[in-house]
Amino acid sequence: MSSSIAQISSQLVGIGEFSLPFVREFATIQVGEVSGVAGECVDVPVNLTETSAGVCAYGLRIRYDSAALQFVGVQSDRDLFLPLSLAEGSLVFMWTDCSGGRQARHSGDRLFTMKFRIHQHIACGNKALIVDDRLNPGRLAFTDQAGYEMSKSLLSGKVTIVASARNWARSNDSDPENRPKWLDTGIAKAATGVFY
Repeated sequence: MSSSIAQISSQLVGIGEFSLPFVREFATIQVGEVSGVAGECVDVPVNLTETSAGVCAYGLRIRYDSAALQFVGVQSDRDLFLPLSLAEGSLVFMWTDCSGGRQARHSGDRLFTMKFRIHQHIACGNKALIVDDRLNPGRLAFTDQAGYEMSKSLLSGKVTIVASARNWARSNDSDPENRPKWLDTGIAKAATGVFY
């Protein structure tokens, strides 16, 4: 009996015969969804919505429609490396925690906020903001506090271009049936001078 237990024990601890499975930490990254009017600027947040461990470094590439959007800049409460533009409509953002883990990113943190200007004379509609190169660690990488690459879930965002109230009224004022209720309410308030 003791010899059989010894054999089993040797198989469990033997080099190359038994090892614990490596469990990767995970992170979920979400690009925001915002709306705006042609000619105006919009702020698009990029958030770390969920993570099983602190993120100490990341790099990601985001693609956008440069015919509709112009990248203006980026804001962050941490020192980002300057965004790299690999091509028109493509941006790479990178950051690393130089404090040795004391400034790691966690669930609910905002990584950064992108600012885009919507081009004039662009038709209404959705313009996707896509996290690109999902299988390329050189373009998409999130590292935990132990220095291991994390498993990633990605939620791409969009900018929805909408008509301004002024443009809508100008093109639809002859046909009240086509006007949205919020616009009729705004017209009524403007006529009475009451806006509350």
